[in-house]
Amino acid sequence: MIRYPYHPVGMVFRDGAGGLTRFAVVDPVGDREVSHGCDWRAAYDHWLEIRRARVPVPDPMPLLWLVKEFSECRRMADEDLRKAQEKETQLISIVLEKLGDPRVAELREADCVAFRNACAAFPRLGPVATETLIRRIRQAWNWGREQGWLGHECPFSAKQRDAAIRQELVGIVASYLPDDALAKVLAAREAVGAPAAEQIMGLPRAVRRAARGAAEQARRDGRPDLVDWLCRCKLSWMLDTSIDLSLLLSNAMQTMASGRGERTNQLKRCAKETVKQVTRAEPAGGLKFVSVQAGSSTFGGESPDADRIEFEEKCFEK
Repeated sequence: MIRYPYHPVGMVFRDGAGGLTRFAVVDPVGDREVSHGCDWRAAYDHWLEIRRARVPVPDPMPLLWLVKEFSECRRMADEDLRKAQEKETQLISIVLEKLGDPRVAELREADCVAFRNACAAFPRLGPVATETLIRRIRQAWNWGREQGWLGHECPFSAKQRDAAIRQELVGIVASYLPDDALAKVLAAREAVGAPAAEQIMGLPRAVRRAARGAAEQARRDGRPDLVDWLCRCKLSWMLDTSIDLSLLLSNAMQTMASGRGERTNQLKRCAKETVKQVTRAEPAGGLKFVSVQAGSSTFGGESPDADRIEFEEKCFEK
């Protein structure tokens, strides 16, 4: 188990006898290692002193510099968290570069709106990912205030509760439901009034199980920002008819970049069909077929534009 939070480039970690980890810092003067024994805090403070001496703080300060410096100084020691951190920093860099890399002294609330709008131009940046990037910017900003570089509050604010976020998560969890449970969800959504008890029998448990599976895959895929939200997903979210059915089946493909290829493709083919037949229980107990319009235009789309090509080349080729 990792007992230290950060592992910046230039700090040396060595596992010693008895499971103890020893720390050292590479001193650029003479290119030698300075050992700090098992004291991680002393080694980290030494590393920060060297960093500040070698990397001057720009004035005026670009927001992108602040985010990158935060990522360098707070480079996560845990490998999975570090991969997620690096990916988020890369995404923030792409968006901020398109916005002209604004200076921190000039930022206003309108810049947060512009950031969200710029994120919306990228097909794979859904509401959850966008709000995660904004939270990372806020973390970098607060860290900058701790360093004494910034004197005012961050104008960027993350939305804690957003219908679009819930819709995106419903799509992810739906892609982890078994076929029979997904058919029951679709049928219950078509029911007039509240669905009968027999229509949703077993669905709450199936949704919880699907949410756990989606959360586990999110961890493996380097999306820890999704885990807490996915674990909150419940049946009432899926039965919310204000959520578009085609989006229910499609958002998973835009959010989870890997890990459910065959199942996702199956759902994509299903959503492209003009009519999907599902069974629904009548009050008398019999069964009948109803038609559910799944739509066909949501997933076809038009040819990728320049933003999409650039985005996928930079972040999703691997």
